[in-house]
Amino acid sequence: KVAELTPEAKLFKAYKVKWKHTETSSVVKLAFCPTTPHRLAVVHGTKVSFWSPGTDGTGENDSNLSKFKDFTQCVAWRHDGKLLLAGEASGTCAVVETEHMKVLRRLRGHGDAVTCASFSLADKTRAVTGGRDGRLRVWDVATNDLLQTVDAHSDCMKAIASGVGGPDSFISAGYDGLIKRWDLRAADGGGAGGGACVVTADHGASVEDGAVFPGGAMYCSAGGPVVKIWDLASGGRLLQSLPEAHSKTVTSVSLGQDASLMLTASFDGLAKVFRVADLEHLWTYRLDGPITCAAWRPDGKALALGMDSGQWHMRQGKEEIAKNVSQEESTKRSWVRTLVDPKGRDVQPGPDDEIVVSSRPLKRKKEKGVDVYLRKFEYRKAIDFVVNGADP
Repeated sequence: KVAELTPEAKLFKAYKVKWKHTETSSVVKLAFCPTTPHRLAVVHGTKVSFWSPGTDGTGENDSNLSKFKDFTQCVAWRHDGKLLLAGEASGTCAVVETEHMKVLRRLRGHGDAVTCASFSLADKTRAVTGGRDGRLRVWDVATNDLLQTVDAHSDCMKAIASGVGGPDSFISAGYDGLIKRWDLRAADGGGAGGGACVVTADHGASVEDGAVFPGGAMYCSAGGPVVKIWDLASGGRLLQSLPEAHSKTVTSVSLGQDASLMLTASFDGLAKVFRVADLEHLWTYRLDGPITCAAWRPDGKALALGMDSGQWHMRQGKEEIAKNVSQEESTKRSWVRTLVDPKGRDVQPGPDDEIVVSSRPLKRKKEKGVDVYLRKFEYRKAIDFVVNGADP
């Protein structure tokens, strides 16, 4: 019963489906723009679709990016929302200008699919990509130059993010089960300039997804049915573990606005919300099929879930839904307020007046013939109308 739920559970139970759509192929990635109005990028097939809030609060497909020769694998927004990275299975990564949806350049160098990408938080011109070949490549997006190549993992890379320590620090994870923190300014053991792995942590299973905490010192990894939280600033120490988060492989993990909440999704068709401090389970969303990806909106007031069947939806809390239509409701109320005021059309209600708003549209009642004459003080015509039953 709702009355028996905790306040947090009531909050997430109130998250209702606001946007919903079915694509022609599996949804492999969902990513919200960091800046308002937080456009949603949906990766499916050989396209990336972009959705924005409509005037009535529903989602509108405002643009599609389909200039890919192969299946798209990943997307990553820059922190200012002006550029986007989109990796594809052919081994290239497109740099997209998001205002006009133009492909500025393509980063070519991977011999296999680009499975993850990220911009540096400390340098707008620096980007990093990870491939199925396990190699990490650093790019200058302004000049299209490949700056560095690192043999990061022995298997496919699945997650890459900017780390603490400037534009040369990154955190990667892959199917070899390892989470690594890189300092690309250091030498690798085999020669100068190769980049050094300064921290390594073993998840114990193939890592499907990861999320870095604000500041870059902590990291959350998801793989198998397990979710783990690491302290990479203290040598990769395991802080917390959730060994039975799901009954099947966890495919996605995402952190809320202030990293106090964690959203996980799995092939078991469940999406769960946990409190990060103690990994307490707060709520579960049950979908009709395997969930392939999930994402929190940056403001923490909405979340999106994508499925292997091609369906995806976005859920919003009641407060956020009410906010989207507040302007429209305010306009309607001011219009109704003027019409129903008994003191006249031009009289505005006072601070102590009670305003009653009808849910039905107001219709002016049609006057009968006798009422028209009485209103005009034409009493003779009114009497003739009543006696004769017709206009005089």
